[in-house]
Amino acid sequence: MTSPPPPKRQRTRPPAAKGSTQSWFIDQLYKLPERLGLSRNAQELLKSLDEVQQGSMEAVDLGRMLRLSLPLRQAIPQIVNQCLDFMKGHPEEATICFSTIQKCGELVDFIDIKPPKGSFPFLKLPLEIRNKIYDIKFGSQDTINPFVRDNVKDLRFHWRGEAPDVAIPKLMLCPELKTLVIRISKSTTVEVTKREQKMRKFFRVQKHNVRLSDALGIDELLMIRGLDVVLVKHAPVKVASKRSDEDMWNLQCLLGDELTKAKPADYGSPSSQSLVGKS
Repeated sequence: MTSPPPPKRQRTRPPAAKGSTQSWFIDQLYKLPERLGLSRNAQELLKSLDEVQQGSMEAVDLGRMLRLSLPLRQAIPQIVNQCLDFMKGHPEEATICFSTIQKCGELVDFIDIKPPKGSFPFLKLPLEIRNKIYDIKFGSQDTINPFVRDNVKDLRFHWRGEAPDVAIPKLMLCPELKTLVIRISKSTTVEVTKREQKMRKFFRVQKHNVRLSDALGIDELLMIRGLDVVLVKHAPVKVASKRSDEDMWNLQCLLGDELTKAKPADYGSPSSQSLVGKS
């Protein structure tokens, strides 16, 4: 006697996470638009909602799209009615329908979201237009460099090079700087401090395992004050060889403790700048 064939595994839709809805990708994977008979406008709304939740679209843009398009607004109750009709014939799909109806409620909330008054989305302009505005506003590096220095709030750099002890003190001249992200690699310790150079004349050292505390620019880096956020990360492997995670976390603890201290009264003054060298 031949044994009966094993039952076929049915492809079941995974339950939505608590407090959230399924993504548009999952909806398409299980052919939800076709099963519910959703119109093109309805599909566009559900896709846009997912993009807002994923961060690739602004909530303000979705709200504007709904306010300016009557067919899109009419698609919201149509989705609800189609879900209710589908649920009558397929009660086992109630979870799917309730999740989709929940999305419709979220879409209604976006209609009242309006852009803040007095703001202009400058960074959303095409790059060519922004460059033209920069050229008209600033004209030359002599104009734009002081402007950037006085207004920059977030800086990221790869700590390496021949003269970090000259470049790093320039950060003390940025009055609005609050966030600093430093990337480290094996290139960070190619150049060392003058003290370490002198010690190497008399003591044997392992040049392939130089400590970050001997890297050129460490003294200048520890003089920065007044930051809110300090992060240390590895540089991409395709750029330079990676250091150990221990080096990264130790430097993170050191800089996070020192650089977030309050600025002294003479911070950034000519007298304090003379302590860290001149360009």
